[in-house]
Amino acid sequence: MENPVMPLEIEAKIYIPHLKDVKAQLSDSSAEIIAPRVHEKNQLFLSPYQDFKTERIVLRLRQDEKSKITYKSPAPQDTAGVHSRVEIETTVGDYEAMDELLQALGYTHGLYYEKYRTIYHFESIPDADIMLDELPFGNFIEVEGTPDAIEAVLEELHLTDNHRLSTNYAGIFEAIREHQQLSDINHIAFDAFDGVEVDGTIFEEL
Repeated sequence: MENPVMPLEIEAKIYIPHLKDVKAQLSDSSAEIIAPRVHEKNQLFLSPYQDFKTERIVLRLRQDEKSKITYKSPAPQDTAGVHSRVEIETTVGDYEAMDELLQALGYTHGLYYEKYRTIYHFESIPDADIMLDELPFGNFIEVEGTPDAIEAVLEELHLTDNHRLSTNYAGIFEAIREHQQLSDINHIAFDAFDGVEVDGTIFEEL
């Protein structure tokens, strides 16, 4: 029996200091909103059976308009300029029940993070979606799709030469905590970052 082909998440992530500028560019380029702005809560889990952090594995329970559970792990290789991960995701009917189920199996809560997300799409570039993410420590654009489509979107938005982040939001958070000595902030929540000014230069190092 042949090994199954694992689905890949291929994306580019860029820090956006001023979200209104990108929104204006999306509007000028006739991008369509395919998922209006929604609040997300995301709970990461730690495993009693393996070291998820060392192995760069993510097990995440997310709730926005639906509830979903997602598994991510490193892809065999990255394409230049984009980041690839194996991703397996499915919808679940009850967020709280799935949370209890995972804990009953021995998994424990890791990092919690929240954000607002709006998803855009170019009809002329069908193989990519554009996510505008508003997090407590900054705003980001994620473009997910095929490598060629990602590059086409970034060119359309004049972002081709912008620095591309090579880590996820959890990694960004840890870098900010260390850089600004925010050891008292343990989760990515808007109320936790209230009054905190994040040094945007940190994003150029990630």
